[in-house]
Amino acid sequence: MKRRTRPNKLTFLFLLKACSQLSDLQRGKQIQVDVVKNGVDSDIYIQNTLIRFYGSCKEIFDARGVFDGMCFRTVVS
Repeated sequence: MKRRTRPNKLTFLFLLKACSQLSDLQRGKQIQVDVVKNGVDSDIYIQNTLIRFYGSCKEIFDARGVFDGMCFRTVVS
């Protein structure tokens, strides 16, 4: 039987960074759905990376939505 490897927090961080560099809004939004499905959406590093991603795609309202939904913020946020 094949074991399926699940993505972890670092996987999503690197994927979102790549989407930021490519300004690939559609793929980044798909990754955000996977982030939620995998239960890492409340991670501060993921949230900050999502804000950066949306900012680089010039989607300020989406970036603000992530920011407003954060329970905890750092200087980076």
